[in-house]
Amino acid sequence: MPSRLGARTALTLMLSAVTALSTLLPHHAAAATTDHSLSASIIDPVHSSAAQSALVAAAAPQACVADQFSRSVAQGWGNAAVGGAYTPAGSADQLSVDRSAGVMLMPTAGDGNAALLSTIATQDADLAFRVKTDKHATGGGVYAYAVARRTSGGTQYQGQLRFTAQGQVTVRVSRLVSGTETALSPEATLPGVQHVPGGYVWLRMQTVGVNPTTIKLKAWTDGQPEPANWQHQVVDKEPQLQQAGGVGVRAFLSSAANNVPVRA
Repeated sequence: MPSRLGARTALTLMLSAVTALSTLLPHHAAAATTDHSLSASIIDPVHSSAAQSALVAAAAPQACVADQFSRSVAQGWGNAAVGGAYTPAGSADQLSVDRSAGVMLMPTAGDGNAALLSTIATQDADLAFRVKTDKHATGGGVYAYAVARRTSGGTQYQGQLRFTAQGQVTVRVSRLVSGTETALSPEATLPGVQHVPGGYVWLRMQTVGVNPTTIKLKAWTDGQPEPANWQHQVVDKEPQLQQAGGVGVRAFLSSAANNVPVRA
């Protein structure tokens, strides 16, 4: 974490770009050559298979989002290299870019924010980023979410990553409809994955198809191989989410967190 963030409760998200693939390759083959950015790829549903454990992209995948965060922005996240302008869901004062990462600050318990790319609309997408915090989680923990099919009124699919007060890492798939959250899978603790302040954890979510939509989710420790299998795979037919929408990232700090405020 940058030293200027060290005295506050901060969530730093970094995304890893997926290069355009000319052949059908697993996601990790591309991710191994690129780093430090948010990525979302459009997937051809005709060439996708729910039985496959690794991403299979169309012969000519199209990147809808790519961002290296190489800029400096004091308020908000500015514009992604591909994907347009980020729109904050809360105060832009709590978002910044430090030339290497997009940063979300949560100075009080129960605080949260999001950086959304609403000018694009994609139905089938694969979103991956890595996330770290500057301190241990307390209370109910720190949450980070991959957001897909975002439409107006707070409606979206979410891949949830939670850092617990015990140092564990959990994942869950959920949906928001008009701001009301519904869990689509049970929360699962990942064996062998620990939250350490300053240590990154990857989160990846894929959404494919309509009526039903298949949502897949996995997470792993940065520097370790990506799991071959998806840790969650659910189907959903929520009518308001069977359409294209925006993508983004979201963060939330438990209202029971007891390590804020912190002296600067």
